[in-house]
Amino acid sequence: MYKYIIKRLIYLIPVLLCVTLLIFTMLYITPGDPARMILGNDASDEAVEQYREELGLNDPFWTRYFRYLVGILHGDLGTSYTTKMPVAKEIAERFPTTFVMALLVTIFGTLVGVPLGIISAIKQNHAVDYLATTVGLIFVSMPSFWLGLMMIVLFGVKLKWFPTSGWYGPQYAVLPAVTVGLTGIASRMRMTRSSMLEVIRSDYIRTARAKGQTEFKIITGHALQNALLPVVTQIGMAFGTNMGGMIITEQIFAIPGLGKMMTDAVNQRNHPVVQGGVLWIAFATSIVNLIVDVLYAYIDPRLKAQYVSNKKKKAQAPKEAKAEGGAAA
Repeated sequence: MYKYIIKRLIYLIPVLLCVTLLIFTMLYITPGDPARMILGNDASDEAVEQYREELGLNDPFWTRYFRYLVGILHGDLGTSYTTKMPVAKEIAERFPTTFVMALLVTIFGTLVGVPLGIISAIKQNHAVDYLATTVGLIFVSMPSFWLGLMMIVLFGVKLKWFPTSGWYGPQYAVLPAVTVGLTGIASRMRMTRSSMLEVIRSDYIRTARAKGQTEFKIITGHALQNALLPVVTQIGMAFGTNMGGMIITEQIFAIPGLGKMMTDAVNQRNHPVVQGGVLWIAFATSIVNLIVDVLYAYIDPRLKAQYVSNKKKKAQAPKEAKAEGGAAA
């Protein structure tokens, strides 16, 4: 297991290199002059050209790219054009907000969506199943920006239960977390339902029922454990995506997270912030995927047995070779 984790971390290096090259190339060919955006339309051409020289924007592509790579190796993601702050510091300030939001959304969607999916699968073709499926389809199809605006109008403006913008306490996380979490509930419920339906039709489930085991034990002890793999995959992907910032939600609720930082940076042609943000998102998503892969071995007994058997085979191989050598002698 440790060798697998180390190998995956090593594979992460070329992935991040490709990400840096891709985003650097896209920003290089994207129309728009960062110097002109910063100085404004009233600035003279001489002032803009001088500022471009200061930022190094007149250097050739490969010179700028390799200078950027060298900075990354030294822990420097560049300096923001607008705030003059190190990009790494800006990401470090914004990331805790985004992480808390992603965690709340994931927990909310999982704690509600997974049980609903299990109940819907157990009660297939009943009223509960039809109701849960219909509600899930509605929330999956509903645009998050529209849902967020409706949440603001209803719970913020009319009822005045929660604040509608900013990030100054736990109460400010309720509306955005529910907005994104409702979509997560629907997705998790549908995935859990389809996975559970496939598992509960298996032969070993029928065998467990024939042995007289209770339905609760069959569902929790046999079916759920084997049905969790695709659900865990979806949870991990959703969490990794949300770690990159919920761009639309953060804009609607004015949350100072990575998503809003990235959106503002794109509008301002703030290339270092965009590059640093994309690189961090790729890194965080890769780490989350690695954690999900490791969790597989603890959720599915078959994968755990496979790791154990491979380890035993490697341990027995030298002994068998030694025994064969002795017999040949």
